[in-house]
Amino acid sequence: QKGWMIRCRDSEAATGPMELEELSRRIFVSDVDFDDDVWYVGGDPNKNLAQSTPLRQMICKRTTGKSEKLGAELWVYDRNQIAGPFNEKEIKTASFQGRFTESAMICEKSTANGFMALRDWLDIYETFTTETG
Repeated sequence: QKGWMIRCRDSEAATGPMELEELSRRIFVSDVDFDDDVWYVGGDPNKNLAQSTPLRQMICKRTTGKSEKLGAELWVYDRNQIAGPFNEKEIKTASFQGRFTESAMICEKSTANGFMALRDWLDIYETFTTETG
C-alpha cells in the first residue's frame, strides 16, 4: 500500500499509509505537528524518503525546493494541502496574485499555535506594517 506514514514525537506507533491530503488535514486539526517524523512507502520517486524525516523538511522540499528560507515561518492550509514555509512578503504577494482561496488558513511556526483565516492575518499584517512604517 502506498502513502505517507507519520510517527508523532510522543508515540512509538506509526499511522498510515495515507494520502497527502489526509496528512495535511491531520496537520490542520493539530493531530500532528511539523516536528513529527514522516516517510513515504510504496516507491513514488518524487516523494519517496528512504528514512524518516521531520514533516517540516518534507513540506519544505515539496513546496519550495529548499529545506530552509530566511524568515520563513508561515504555513498555509489551502485546497486540502499544507504549503510553506513562507515569509510575510511571499504570503502577501501570493494572496494578491490570487494563489490562495478565500478559505485558506495560516499558522506561524507550529500547529500548536493554531490556524487563523488568511484574510484575517492579512488584515492584521497590513495594519501592523502601516502603523510601524
